[in-house]
Amino acid sequence: MFLNKTLSYLQGATVCASVYSLFAISVDRFLGICCPMRWHLSSRGTRFLVTSIFSLSLTFYFRLVQTEIKIYSLVLMCGQQNIISNMASPCS
Repeated sequence: MFLNKTLSYLQGATVCASVYSLFAISVDRFLGICCPMRWHLSSRGTRFLVTSIFSLSLTFYFRLVQTEIKIYSLVLMCGQQNIISNMASPCS
């Protein structure tokens, strides 16, 4: 059970990391094209960028999982029928 939750979390976090990596690559290419003589990312900067991307993805995805857990626990506490009936008629 624990391994299943951990693998699910890591799978989502790596998806977030790949999106952030593609964004970083596109910004790097944009700056390389617009400022070819001035823009150069060193190996130290690259290591910092990769570490930051994975740290941010682990942090942001953890917050997303926490939010989903809170919503799911509210559904369990309030009862699914009550929430569905309130969503169907929000004015009453």
